[in-house]
Amino acid sequence: MLLYNHSKGETLKEKEQSKMEKTKLELYWSEIPIGKRHPATYSDLVTQWGKSERQVRSILHQLSTYDNGDDYVLIRSASGKGFYRTDDT
Repeated sequence: MLLYNHSKGETLKEKEQSKMEKTKLELYWSEIPIGKRHPATYSDLVTQWGKSERQVRSILHQLSTYDNGDDYVLIRSASGKGFYRTDDT
C-alpha cells in the first residue's frame, strides 16, 4: 500500500527518495573544498566519489542549483583547475 501526500502530490516513497537524494547531495556538497587555493578537479571528484566523469558532471550540475542554507556557492575555476565553494560574493 502506497500512502499519498495530497498536499504535495507525492507518495511517501517518493518523499523518502527525495530526502535520500538531498542527503546524498549534502554529502557531495560537503566534499567540495572551500576556497580557491585547492580546487577539486574532475579527476579528484571521480576518484573521491567513485563515479564516472559524466556522473560527476551531473552531480556538479545539481550542486550548482543546490541550496542547503549555508552562504557558499559552487565555483568553477576560471583557469579550469577545478571546483571549490566560496562565500565571497
